[in-house]
Amino acid sequence: MAGKGTSLLTPQQVDAIKIMVANKKSNGAIATSLGLETSTVAYVAAISRRPNGPARKDNRGRRKALSERELRGLRRLVQDAPFASVA
Repeated sequence: MAGKGTSLLTPQQVDAIKIMVANKKSNGAIATSLGLETSTVAYVAAISRRPNGPARKDNRGRRKALSERELRGLRRLVQDAPFASVA
């Protein structure tokens, strides 16, 4: 969370934000009480409000052209005949 002219949050600040989020405080109220920017508080609060915790699936970028099953089949074909034509 380090940007231009900012510093990282301490673990104590992150814990305080999580506790206040659990107590249903608004991002603005949390930011005011801790002396932080509202956007910084909103970022940490969004992570703590996720139902399955902080981990989030990385779904950026293009989808894979082949499924796992197709990759296994292709791997098997290449191992059986490494110099065969593509056709």
